[in-house]
Amino acid sequence: NSDNVAKVMARLAVISATVYRIEKIEGDASIVVVRGKKRILFDFNITLKWKIKIDESFGELESSVDGREKKIKEYKGSLKLCDITAADAEKGRFENEPELTISKNKWPEQYNERMDEMFGLLRKNLIE
Repeated sequence: NSDNVAKVMARLAVISATVYRIEKIEGDASIVVVRGKKRILFDFNITLKWKIKIDESFGELESSVDGREKKIKEYKGSLKLCDITAADAEKGRFENEPELTISKNKWPEQYNERMDEMFGLLRKNLIE
């Protein structure tokens, strides 16, 4: 059925994600010495701009004159990270879940699982 075909195509499409701008970063950081050991403390709020490209061309060469629908689509949004602390970095996870915003249109539903994977990787890479 067509739902299964769409799901298979979604798994095979090439997806790339990029953080292309740090829109805002606020907070403070300090170095303290506790029992003779230096520790870095920080608390930040960060807003990142991201874009994701979904390439459904599957190696086809595109021609802009043949009237076919463009097979590479781009989606943009922001990711807001609130109250990132040194403890988050030490634990390897965010205490407060990042807030995801999608600009304008959202990707087709069959990509939801792959997008969840992409944003999971992005969060993981941000905390490391």
